Amino acid sequence: MTYALISDIHGNMPALQAVLEDARSSNVQQYIFLGDYCFGLAYPNEVLDCIRSISSKYVIGGNEENAIAGLKNINPSKWPTGQFETYSWYYNYLSNENRQFIFSLPHEIVIKTDNVPSLFVFHKPERYFLDSSPSTINPQYFAASIDNKTFTVESFKDYTDKILEDDSLLKEQLDALEDGI
Repeated sequence: MTYALISDIHGNMPALQAVLEDARSSNVQQYIFLGDYCFGLAYPNEVLDCIRSISSKYVIGGNEENAIAGLKNINPSKWPTGQFETYSWYYNYLSNENRQFIFSLPHEIVIKTDNVPSLFVFHKPERYFLDSSPSTINPQYFAASIDNKTFTVESFKDYTDKILEDDSLLKEQLDALEDGI
């Protein structure tokens, strides 16, 4: 089985179309959408319509979908303002079908197929790895090493491997998960 993992589309329909075309040309058999479909560019309905139209897929919600779904049971007069006011704009802008789709999304899934280890799929590492190294790897290291012209794939891999291998809490958290990928 060949999977395409697609995440963080952020309303970018042209990018989603390009990724889907690449996946089709690579003979992908199953799509796994990992959340954050709407916020960003101006195509939230088009992105969700496209995802909903794909037949061989698994879809979970990310933190953006959580934010939109969270408005469902709140009086609109109490909806966020300021930088988070976009949540209410997207909530109101989405078609009813797409809003209901978002409300129905699980936060995680386990995909079990014949002859393949189970795939445990979720959007936010903090749900499972809070206080362990995946949530503390410093993106500024990556940026600074690019600025200093010292970045290589190997140096970044060495940096992350060192952090991950010394993390006993991460090992405990991983051991608590079901076997698979």
